[in-house]
Amino acid sequence: MRSFVCVLIVCVAGCSSSGPPAPKLYPVTGSLMVDGKPIPNTTVMLTPVDLSSKAQPAIGRTDSEGKFKISTNGNRGATSGQFKVVLVPDGEVAIPEPSTASNEDPNTKSKNSYIASMEAKTKPKPVLKFPKEWTAAKTSPKTIEVKEEALVMDIDI
Repeated sequence: MRSFVCVLIVCVAGCSSSGPPAPKLYPVTGSLMVDGKPIPNTTVMLTPVDLSSKAQPAIGRTDSEGKFKISTNGNRGATSGQFKVVLVPDGEVAIPEPSTASNEDPNTKSKNSYIASMEAKTKPKPVLKFPKEWTAAKTSPKTIEVKEEALVMDIDI
């Protein structure tokens, strides 16, 4: 019985998480407005200013009222640190969807590929509703600091 308890303790100790603890996240919410009007369907990215710091990139998306909530690795909030605010309009990055037909005729498949590529070329590019400088960390005029408290970040361009 005593050896069973020892084996059980070793197994439980071995199954525990040995990796570093998850970083502490702090709530970051806000709104995006241009000339007082909400900008929907825009990605708000927080890019660490110092890439050697423990700050991690974070992301949020504006709703129909221009409001957003920032998340890091799928968890609400952002790590502490200094960040550049980068904005990405809806539709800026197109991700092709894989074909779901497993036994599709090769001729039909190539036609479908051609049609899809033509549609992609004819789709209008998203209209940039804010100055282009906001679309890259190097040129973004907005730097924020997330501290060990909740942050409301209202951006009115």
